[in-house]
Amino acid sequence: ADKLEHEFSWKLDASYSHGDWTFALYAEADESKETLASTNNKFERMQWALKAGNEHKLDRKATLWWNVAYETDNKEVTPSAGTKTETDYWAIPLTIAFEANATSWLDLRASIKQSILDATETKTATTVEDKGSDATTLAAGASLKFGKLMVDGTLSSQLANGTYQLGS
Repeated sequence: ADKLEHEFSWKLDASYSHGDWTFALYAEADESKETLASTNNKFERMQWALKAGNEHKLDRKATLWWNVAYETDNKEVTPSAGTKTETDYWAIPLTIAFEANATSWLDLRASIKQSILDATETKTATTVEDKGSDATTLAAGASLKFGKLMVDGTLSSQLANGTYQLGS
């Protein structure tokens, strides 16, 4: 039977606020093993991001914020039979977002994230490929408030190299 086993995983989020500014560090690592009928694959991944952002209250019901970041994502896939693939990605994206309190029980938000600079390098035993994705991510979300309980959801769509990808 096919299965996926996580061998090791950790995540770190830290932030510091000073006035209207927030500085944040995010890091995550994961090692896993996928067992399939035809092959076994080992996955290793390390992501981290360093962000600086500013928040501006437009009025008591609406907020505009933005941030700029340096993000990396390094992946390595080692199949039991075949060629190991390493993918290194880095980006400097700018995110602009808006959130408003629509009613006493509903908050609405939207954002756009555009990579100012980015690059992806994929290495196999015989190939090295470099490319930038020029990715744009659009997102919209809502929070429904029921007393102290809040139900939150977001949909996002990324346009990268002319292809849309929908996420949630």
